[in-house]
Amino acid sequence: DSGTYTAIVTITDNQGATGTQTTTITVTNMAPSLEPIIISNNPIQINNPITASTKFTDLGILDTHTAIWDWGDGNTTNGTIQETNGSGPVTGNHSYTQTGVYTIALTITDNNNGETTATYQYIAVYDPNAGFLTGSGKYATQGIEGKFGIQAKYHNGATPTGETKITIKLENIDFQSTSYQWLIINGTKATLKGQGTM
Repeated sequence: DSGTYTAIVTITDNQGATGTQTTTITVTNMAPSLEPIIISNNPIQINNPITASTKFTDLGILDTHTAIWDWGDGNTTNGTIQETNGSGPVTGNHSYTQTGVYTIALTITDNNNGETTATYQYIAVYDPNAGFLTGSGKYATQGIEGKFGIQAKYHNGATPTGETKITIKLENIDFQSTSYQWLIINGTKATLKGQGTM
């Protein structure tokens, strides 16, 4: 445990004479370390609960700990800790009520104010009934002209494997999407993550 300690050494010779010396030892606190946060890589539908977890380790085996999850949507909750000798797992549960792409953070603090934060980027929260994304346009840069078009939507109630089409044409380059991982509609804004071929 961290703190200030007095060490005493006493030497006795074969005639019974003794000598004593003392010294002060200061042990500084070390903040706990966190493993990466584990969450499902799949997009999460709004109002469905998720579970996040990780593990922490503290060299101060007598330390006790508290944990706070920051879910990135303005909500924080206390983490559930099961520790033995200053180390153990931390879990948390949350349900998102708005679509978006969020960064999750976990801060763990020991009883000597040692603190560590880990983050998870990103979790996508979608509503399959929120709408669709469509758009097109032209662009020109440094004498090169091109055009693009995009269409993406979910089948009603489906997970993010709905219909999509993204095309980008730039001189002899023709990019077209083959699938997408998620589509987030939030009011008049949309975020799409996909993959494709050229």
